[in-house]
Amino acid sequence: MKPPTAVLISTGRELLTGRVLDKNANHIAVRLFDIGWQVLRMCQVDDRFDAVCGQLKQAVAEADMVITTGGLGPTYDDGTLGYIGRCLGLPMVMDSQARRMVIQRYSEVSKAGVIRGGDLNKARMKMAVLPDGAVPLPNRVGTAPGVFLEYGRSRVFCLPGPPREMQPMFEEQVLPRIVGITGGRRFVRRSITLNQPDESVLDPLIAKARQRFPGVYFKTAAKGFTTPAMDVYMETWGLPAEATDLLSRAEAFLLELTGHANRI
Repeated sequence: MKPPTAVLISTGRELLTGRVLDKNANHIAVRLFDIGWQVLRMCQVDDRFDAVCGQLKQAVAEADMVITTGGLGPTYDDGTLGYIGRCLGLPMVMDSQARRMVIQRYSEVSKAGVIRGGDLNKARMKMAVLPDGAVPLPNRVGTAPGVFLEYGRSRVFCLPGPPREMQPMFEEQVLPRIVGITGGRRFVRRSITLNQPDESVLDPLIAKARQRFPGVYFKTAAKGFTTPAMDVYMETWGLPAEATDLLSRAEAFLLELTGHANRI
């Protein structure tokens, strides 16, 4: 069994100009690693059909899950759902459950005095129009529902862009749907620090460790030649006890190759 895979697609020109940092992809990647999912790729794309569709078609063909963030709101450039429907050949329909969600949220923020008037207008109604077959996901922070859609081999989740909205929805609506898929298998990671600042010296030794332990991913993290040390990260995937034992053996082998005295 291999780890289930995911592709993350962040939409928004503000990401491409550098005005906004993509905190969503980082948060999702960390949480997926925690529960044993492998992120194949993460990308940022413009708010355009060709940009979104190009990435989406590739993602649904190669990954078990696709997560998009951004582009669910009421403005003209919030076109993610329409792009996905058009790209996958799914008609866009007014979803009654999503409509109730939008009505309820605007009523709540109106009563709280955040906005004036909670009635639905054309822009607000747009957020309840989903690709046919999609399931709306409640947004307890913002107003735009998220979306869950099954397409071919992939689970497609569309989440809002603002991190304060995306993170609660991911934790409450996405994780419960995917956490059991790995059968309890997880990524296990550990690191050691060696008294050797030169990656070119360590690389032949790590190559031997990779050959001995093909199920372990080794990664050096240089600190620069001003610091006489190097971190080596090791990761593997499996049931926690088995994965931990494998890393222990890989660590012992690497330390033997480099010399125990080199460990800090």
